Amino acid sequence: MTRNLLIAAAFVLAFPGTLNAQLFSAGDVDFTLTESLYADWHNDKAYGNGEGAYDYFDMKSRLNLEADSPWLQAGLRLDAAGFLGPESGAAGEAFDSDFDHDVTVEKIFFRTRFQRVTLEVGDVYGCLGKGVALCIKKMDELSTDTTLRGLKLTFQQKEVGVTFLGGLANVVNVGDKVEEFLPDPNDVVAGAEVRVTPVSSLRLSAHGSVLVDERDLSIPDVPVLIHAPEEQEPLSARRSILSVVGPGLAVSNLPVLGNLMAEYDAMLQTFEPLGDEPTPDLFVGQAVYGSWTRGFGIVHLLLEAKWYDSRLPESESQTNFMGTKVIGPSGESDFVYYGVLPPIDDEHLFVRNDRPYDVAGGRLRGDVEVAPLSGVAFASYTHFVDVTTGNDAMGDYFVRHGTAGWEQRLDSLSIVGNLAGGYRQEDFHFTRENMWHLGADVQFPLVASHSLQLQGRMENYDRPDEGTEYIIAQASTTYAFAPWLALVFNYEHSDQPGPHEKGDFYSGEAIFRFMSGSYFKLFGGSSRGGLKCAGGMCRTFPPFEGVKGELTLRF
Repeated sequence: MTRNLLIAAAFVLAFPGTLNAQLFSAGDVDFTLTESLYADWHNDKAYGNGEGAYDYFDMKSRLNLEADSPWLQAGLRLDAAGFLGPESGAAGEAFDSDFDHDVTVEKIFFRTRFQRVTLEVGDVYGCLGKGVALCIKKMDELSTDTTLRGLKLTFQQKEVGVTFLGGLANVVNVGDKVEEFLPDPNDVVAGAEVRVTPVSSLRLSAHGSVLVDERDLSIPDVPVLIHAPEEQEPLSARRSILSVVGPGLAVSNLPVLGNLMAEYDAMLQTFEPLGDEPTPDLFVGQAVYGSWTRGFGIVHLLLEAKWYDSRLPESESQTNFMGTKVIGPSGESDFVYYGVLPPIDDEHLFVRNDRPYDVAGGRLRGDVEVAPLSGVAFASYTHFVDVTTGNDAMGDYFVRHGTAGWEQRLDSLSIVGNLAGGYRQEDFHFTRENMWHLGADVQFPLVASHSLQLQGRMENYDRPDEGTEYIIAQASTTYAFAPWLALVFNYEHSDQPGPHEKGDFYSGEAIFRFMSGSYFKLFGGSSRGGLKCAGGMCRTFPPFEGVKGELTLRF
């Protein structure tokens, strides 16, 4: 048996107990065990170059053990990753330099409550206000799962609430996007919020946060060198201190005003030289977010407004208050979120602007209920512009985006569907991009517990300045036998020019559920990759061709 096969066998055998584990109790303490096992086969020769191109197999495990009692909650998560690839030649050397096996205690926490006070120690999550100042949360266990390794203290007494959290930033070291080892940034992050509710319809709040990290900013055009590998000596070192402070206001269910929400954040970023330079650089910015909702019988209105201005110079365009980048040994990087921007435009289009904190604008949406047809007609318009100064040489930046659609419900037949389309225009750096899109989604039952869902979206892009036009399309069909089985068939198409993956992509996915909270998921085929967003957090995935498997057992 070869060395790599021995490693793979040892990796799989390291978790035999998960298959036979069971929920048990000791006194008043209940224990829960969850094992998630992910296995991928990448067979598109997209890794390495020339003779060093290779395919590889990877396996990742997330083992969670939680204890729950009336006086204490605790949890432990053990992550493991193993890789199999070519063992010799240029491909083997490239593979060995890119990937390494890893086993680590990724998360550990203890939580207890003393009357009105809740104390958490270890890896903690938490958001302040709308999340601009600070938002540490989990989107998935594979990669987007940042915590603060420290403590969180929450106090709640009738009209007054206080939250404090702080610690060192802890990230998933081996994820599904960047599968090589990414070091923990260990940035010092802390924040606090005070909330007061004098009456049931009014809430006032104030919050603040601070982030301290060290970065190499000696090369202005390479802002990704925020956390360089240990073996790389920075040419000059400066400590970056980011501070955010501001108030918040929320008014609900007023007869005339409806619901109002507003938040203001003052942002300060200081670059302190660690050498002999006496004066630090200071950049000041601000963020404003507000929303208003009101119902007028069958008409419902939503108005959102934002003004984000970081006032950072162009060379710091990727050094913003959303977070930081971590870099692996080969230069692969991933973004770590410490804050989120409340999305206004479609999330998958939201971060096209490479300066997300230097725009101002808003969105207006109206919904009209059409009771005789059991449907809702809706329309929205989004507009935002660049607010940076001294940027005439780069050209104006603005976005206009209008959408309209229809949502249909036939409760007697359990049918739900929607149809929406729109037009988006973006001017950026003397380049105009026009895009119109059309999407539809319908879900309906077949017989008994069987159902079918059809979904599709097409985007047509036109760049008249460059004379290019291309289409990105996606369609899927989902058959479900609730709650045990789901089969998904996907199709994607893209003829976008440039370094993006072009062509047709076909894939299938099967999800089998068994026991309580346990399932097996199998994916096979190819996917285009691209930008995926959720809750203001966005990540760009590379194209994939191969097989993915996921097994989650919960006891």
